[in-house]
Amino acid sequence: MDVFGVVAMSAAIVAATRPTLREITFAAAGFLVAHVLRDRHLLAKALRKRGRSAPICGSCEEEDTQSVLRSEHVISDLAALRATIPSGLSGTCVDDAPKVIDHLDEQMVGFVRRSPFVQLATVDSAGQPFVSPKGDKPGFVEVVGEGVALRIPDRPGNRLVFGLQNALQGSRRVGLCF
Repeated sequence: MDVFGVVAMSAAIVAATRPTLREITFAAAGFLVAHVLRDRHLLAKALRKRGRSAPICGSCEEEDTQSVLRSEHVISDLAALRATIPSGLSGTCVDDAPKVIDHLDEQMVGFVRRSPFVQLATVDSAGQPFVSPKGDKPGFVEVVGEGVALRIPDRPGNRLVFGLQNALQGSRRVGLCF
């Protein structure tokens, strides 16, 4: 089939199905994701076939490996990360980042109050992570005091309470994703 035939066929399919802009966008995004995944799969397959693992920090000992990696970099330490992404005005770590504060500001409080869903991430005494979804009407998470604490109700569910157990058993490492 020539180019004209392909264009005509494509135009006929589009005219018959009349996809929305959303459907076209999702189809294009799906194509791009599939393309990237295929490239990643082929890269991993080539590395396994050659019995090699990816080099550290993009530095290759052999030119052959460089061609397989297709100019991708593997970052395995902080120095390599900062060499790739230099620090900016936001700081270099939690200790010197001006936007990291010890309380919730007005914008954060508003976001929490409008959120109908939060994921509570905890770590048990053996170091195993656990994430528990919590949800209800917006405002179910209550901001306590001057934005220094949150009250998250436990709704009836499977009664496993793993996240609450982990928080109470001493690890005290908790993450929230609204």
